[in-house]
Amino acid sequence: MEFPQYSMNDRALIIFDQHWSHLDPVTVECLNRLNCDHQLIPAKSTDNFSVLDVAINKPFKGHIKDSFSKWCTNQIMEQIRRKIPPCQIKLDIRTSEIKPYVCEWIDGAFKHLNSIENLVQNGRRKIDDTIHSIISDST
Repeated sequence: MEFPQYSMNDRALIIFDQHWSHLDPVTVECLNRLNCDHQLIPAKSTDNFSVLDVAINKPFKGHIKDSFSKWCTNQIMEQIRRKIPPCQIKLDIRTSEIKPYVCEWIDGAFKHLNSIENLVQNGRRKIDDTIHSIISDST
């Protein structure tokens, strides 16, 4: 994944939720010195309006969840194949058991993100679509 190069003269927009640290005067002053505008969005809405959440975190977490679900299914299916009675089927999700798999899932999630063309731009489009949908629903 390649990132565009920006100079300190370029303005940036930082999108924050309502956490107190984002409203702190020291934070705001630091952002101003770094030539960053900031916008607060309503609490509990970053999953719809934060580019990072929409474009990166959601597909990353989705890949991890899918990988975990497939692993669970495979563990259960293996026990069924071995004819273990349903009431005795167990799923061992201790950290010591799944830790090696989690590393693979994380690696797979990063590879998945790297395979998506225009990742951030697509996230911004999704946010635009959400905003337009909200506006059209309210009129």
